[in-house]
Amino acid sequence: VTASDVPAEIVFLRNLTIGSIGIDILHLQRFLYGLGYTDVPFENLGNVEIGYFGTTTRDALARFQTAAEIKPAAGFFGIKTRKYINNMLRFIGR
Repeated sequence: VTASDVPAEIVFLRNLTIGSIGIDILHLQRFLYGLGYTDVPFENLGNVEIGYFGTTTRDALARFQTAAEIKPAAGFFGIKTRKYINNMLRFIGR
């Protein structure tokens, strides 16, 4: 899995935090995993392709935010982080 495995049509549009559910969370997890945050699990609900934003996703996202100098680096996927990642995804050769 690499960051470029996130489908080309994906644009992150909403805030994500602990307890959020959706396919966009799986895409975020794949993105983080592809950047080397390999401890991020694909926290899903059973075998269903619906991601779950749990504490390990939050912690991996916080480390990414720290590395990217996004403040606060609290593991909340809000407008600053969405904009940063959406811009990254435009330029990684998807």
